[in-house]
Amino acid sequence: MTQDDSTLEPPSEGPTPSVRDENNRHLLGELRYNSVQNVLVSGIFVIFFAQHSGSTMLWTWWSGFAVLVAVRAGVLRWMEVAQPVNEPMCSKAIYACIGATALAWGFAPLACVPSHSEMSFILAVSWVSIVVLGGAGAFQDDPIATAVLALPATLPSIVILLANQDRTSYVVVAALGLIYAHLAIGVVRARRARAIELQLKDENANLMAEYQSQARLASAEIERRLHMERELRAARHRAERLSSLDGLTGIANRRYFDEQLESELARTFRAQKPVGLVLMDVDCFKQYNDTLGHGAGDDCLAEIGKILAGYARRSGDLAARYGGEEFVLLLPESDLAAALGIAESVRMSIIERAIPHPASEVAAVVTASFGVASLTPGAEHTARQLVEAADRALYQAKNAGRNRVESAA
Repeated sequence: MTQDDSTLEPPSEGPTPSVRDENNRHLLGELRYNSVQNVLVSGIFVIFFAQHSGSTMLWTWWSGFAVLVAVRAGVLRWMEVAQPVNEPMCSKAIYACIGATALAWGFAPLACVPSHSEMSFILAVSWVSIVVLGGAGAFQDDPIATAVLALPATLPSIVILLANQDRTSYVVVAALGLIYAHLAIGVVRARRARAIELQLKDENANLMAEYQSQARLASAEIERRLHMERELRAARHRAERLSSLDGLTGIANRRYFDEQLESELARTFRAQKPVGLVLMDVDCFKQYNDTLGHGAGDDCLAEIGKILAGYARRSGDLAARYGGEEFVLLLPESDLAAALGIAESVRMSIIERAIPHPASEVAAVVTASFGVASLTPGAEHTARQLVEAADRALYQAKNAGRNRVESAA
């Protein structure tokens, strides 16, 4: 039994989402949840710096920022609901939302300029830098999202600081440079870790697919071997059964009878039950063959076998061909009287079958002689003793004129 290997491949579970699509979903989720945070943080920023600057400009900036965040939230929501969305288009829209928000934060320190306080401006720049660092941490290993967030949010302030041409401004710019250099290194490391994670994920998926394929192959091989084992067991059973049958009559043969006799004697010895044995010989069978031919003789023996098999009715009873024209009935748990009764019934059934025998010295039809023996096995008894007793009784039946039943003395 073979099986096509193509049927053992793991079933397809649909197309695997691309890295870009997975990244887009992550960014959409992060941006959706930080919209409210942006509004709250920008509100705190305005309240904190309003006392040092012209309140009109700060509140104007905050109003525009809130409108921008609301529009951004609507765009992001549309991209989540709309199906399907082209991946490159979706990525550009997400980066545009990030860049617009970052640029709005980049103008936040400029709203503090009317205060003419350099320290206030530097403090605002620091505030925005903290916002950028917090937002970049949510973008994992996406360098584009990080750059789109960091550059628009800090470039306007850096330009103004460099234009001041004083030591404090240079120190702040250098500090910002170090901060963003550290951020860039973190992005590179995160990207490398992400690449390793994806590689391990792919390797695990391949290993799992290979394991499932090997498991299916092993299961199919086990099933094939079990099927072969069942077939071999059935063939062996058929062979054993055929080896225990007589080819002509279809009942048990001499070898199987000998095995069963030994087994039944051992069993009845333990149970202290009697064992009956009927040995039968077809009368004048040589003359039957000589007159009608061996083909007719075989048909006669087959008919006798059928009659005998009809009397092996109980579990353990056995009808067998003993050899030539001799047959035997093994009758466990049957005493001599029961065995004699069955032998007489068989004798009458053969006569009633009325198989013509023109050369018989006994009758015009086929008849048979029977020797019957029975014993309750003891430690000193053997199978041979029981067979010899039945054989002596059969000899008596033949000497007494055949077509009769005799029992062992």
